[in-house]
Amino acid sequence: MIFAHLKLNPTQSDRFYSDLGQWKKIKQPFIKKFTYFAENASIPIVLGGHSLVNGGLYILSELIGLDKSDSYVKKNVLN
Repeated sequence: MIFAHLKLNPTQSDRFYSDLGQWKKIKQPFIKKFTYFAENASIPIVLGGHSLVNGGLYILSELIGLDKSDSYVKKNVLN
C-alpha cells in the first residue's frame, strides 16, 4: 500500500526482497530504507501483500498456539 500511495513502481525483485526483509539486496533507495527500518523496528512489522498472509495466518496461529475460537483472535488476527 505504501508503494502505491507514494506512487512508487518497484521492480518485482525489489518488492519481493522487501516482503522478505532482504533490504541489502534492494536497489531503490526509499524501499531499501523503508525495509531496513521495518526489519529493525522495536515492534514486529510484517511486510508483504495480501497473498503472503491469506492462509499463512492460520498456519502461524497454529505454530504459536493461538486459539482460533477466541473472539479476540477471530476479530483482530484472522480477519
